[in-house]
Order: sequence, then structure tokens, then C-alpha cells
Amino acid sequence: ITVVGHPDAGGQQRVSDQGTIVHPWLGDVPAAGRTESELAEDLRRRLADGYLKEPLVTVALAAYGESVYVMGEVARPGAYPFQPNLTVVQALALAGGATPRAAEAKTRVLRPTATGAEVVPVQPMDKLRPDDVLVVPERVF
Repeated sequence: ITVVGHPDAGGQQRVSDQGTIVHPWLGDVPAAGRTESELAEDLRRRLADGYLKEPLVTVALAAYGESVYVMGEVARPGAYPFQPNLTVVQALALAGGATPRAAEAKTRVLRPTATGAEVVPVQPMDKLRPDDVLVVPERVF
């Protein structure tokens, strides 16, 4: 968060589990589900209400809190930061690529649902979602 001319009114904020940020002057401000421009406009309006005259506010997302998980026959299985438009092939690259024993054509995603998880067949350019588990099985010889 940047407030032009007032560095103490900005800074990095983390969205809490309740979907809010704690602004140093305003306290809790709803942030979840809002675009950067929507949050900036809300902060501008709140700051203009008794704090600053015509504040200029910008909001830029520094990182997403969610992860994608890559497991199985990859060089470096583990959790990787989610990014919008992250594809299967990009997640594999983050994990160091498939091993020689990988059955890449049988790669699947375990996608969380309200009742557990669903198995989703994927193609290399398919987009992943937060908390997806990309599974690269071992090839059967």
C-alpha cells in the first residue's frame, strides 16, 4: 500500500484469515475478494474521511498466500507459491522437471472440493488453481 506523501500510512500488509488487513491508521479493512483498485479506492475514501485531504493511494499485490503442490516423479517435490495463470508445465519447471521414470502423460491434479478432492486429468497448458496437488506418477516398465 502506498499513500503518496505519507509513508507511515502505507507499507506491506498481509490479508488475515478473516479477509482483512490491519491498516496503521484505519485498523481492520476488508480486503479478501477485492481487486487492487477496489481496495485502493476504499482506503482513499476512508483516509479522506478525517485523516488526509485528497489522498492518493495505490495497492499492489506482492505475493499470493496460496500454494500449489507438486509430488511424485519430479526433481524437487514440494509446495510452490501460487501465481495467477500458473500452468501444469510451469509448475513442473518450478519442481525441476520430471524424472526419467515419470509417466508424464498420466499426470493428474488432485483438486480440493468441499467433500474431499477430485482427480482431474490435465494437459501441459492447463491452468492450476490454489491448493491443487500436481501428481506425476512413476512409469510402469
